[in-house]
Amino acid sequence: MRFQAKTFEHRSHAARNSYRSYCTCNPTCYRAGVLDFRRRDVAQRLTNRLGRIVDRARVVEAKIDFRDEAQSAKASEELIRLSTRARLVNFAISFCTISALLICITIATLFTGTFLPVNLSKLITVLFIAAMFSLFLA
Repeated sequence: MRFQAKTFEHRSHAARNSYRSYCTCNPTCYRAGVLDFRRRDVAQRLTNRLGRIVDRARVVEAKIDFRDEAQSAKASEELIRLSTRARLVNFAISFCTISALLICITIATLFTGTFLPVNLSKLITVLFIAAMFSLFLA
């Protein structure tokens, strides 16, 4: 009989569910979702969006001098909207970075907690909840 590797689909229903719950409750999986640059992650998408906003603002600013007064007012309104969007994306990038930092601190605290005689479970819980709240705000 030939050896066949078992894939995720061949696992039982309970094994799949336990793996899913592990991935949803594991801080490392959250960090990977925030700052994993091999996939199209949250921080990279926000940075790309900010770049597109800046490029559009440059185009509008270049055309604002050559337009008549009605189109100039329209362009200035668009610049205000783009400025607001850029500010919101900057806040989202900041919260995403804070979330990744808190998750890394949570992982480091988990590892150091095994070597220290101090109970760090409450600190780990607070760090993890703060990281998820920061990711939610992002």
